[in-house]
Amino acid sequence: MKTFKQYLTESPTEWPVSWQKHVMELVFNQPTEDYAFLLVHPVIIKKAYGWHKEVTAFHITDEKGLYRLSRIQNTNKAISCFTNHESLSEIEDKISGDSNYKDDYGYKNSVLICLDGNLLAGKGKDIMSKPDTRGIRGFKIYRKDFARSIYDFCREKIEFCKKKYPENYPNTVLYYLQKHNQMRIGTPREEDESFIDLVKEYHAFYLPKWYAEYYQIVLKWFMNENNRNWFDNEYRNESVYNYLYGTYNEILVSHIKINSVMNIGDFFENKYDLSELESTIEKLGVPLYTAHSIRDMKKFIGINDEDDEDDEDDEDDEDDHRTYDDLY
Repeated sequence: MKTFKQYLTESPTEWPVSWQKHVMELVFNQPTEDYAFLLVHPVIIKKAYGWHKEVTAFHITDEKGLYRLSRIQNTNKAISCFTNHESLSEIEDKISGDSNYKDDYGYKNSVLICLDGNLLAGKGKDIMSKPDTRGIRGFKIYRKDFARSIYDFCREKIEFCKKKYPENYPNTVLYYLQKHNQMRIGTPREEDESFIDLVKEYHAFYLPKWYAEYYQIVLKWFMNENNRNWFDNEYRNESVYNYLYGTYNEILVSHIKINSVMNIGDFFENKYDLSELESTIEKLGVPLYTAHSIRDMKKFIGINDEDDEDDEDDEDDEDDHRTYDDLY
């Protein structure tokens, strides 16, 4: 059986993930006494609640992304998903927009995936989650008790390195950034946020120890009943599945199991070679559907077509076969 520390040192993801950063870069991202970044590790959730809620959710990606998801089934690596919505138009950017890989790799969203997984956290809106390099996701929480613990943790590490390695900190971190031309356009990064750059360059051997310490802070916070109840009410109640704020919701799940896949690439005039998709589907042994209309996608997601004002009940409705640009 793996120890808790072994879970924290799992191998990183093998492919680029949007917003992916080292866990310490996320923790040191402008820590304040008002909010802090909480990485929601499945092992911590299990320790806190004793069990996982199993949910069904949906994910948008391309054929390469589907293959990658197939590789992380039943692992601690978490993904961001969405659930049912009142109108397909509310998630149009996810359904037909460009995938996270567009800028660097030119991929386009082409598959809609239905999967089961263990619920880590969620909200009736986008919670702007970010993954670390191992595929564990988290987000900012506005709890001063937790924020203060992380703030003190960050300041402790900064002061420790300044005293032990004064030669690496001749003036300030801001001076270092200017010297190495790492200034961002506009406001410079704060000292706390920049600190990990220095650590990675001069003494990266501290990082594994530090993120283990960070997780102990998280675990200790979750072991408090009031904190645990607050998190459960805020991020694990029924509203995480609902459309509430005029945008798509976001839920984080781990230990995923892919149930079925719908090809949406052809419908949105994004023709591509289906051989890679079909090869992955064959290995997964799950049904593959094709979207011939907007109604097909609604049924796949579970949107009640009768309640959607944008879609008239007409068998030959030409709107069902329009392109995405025509529809919205």
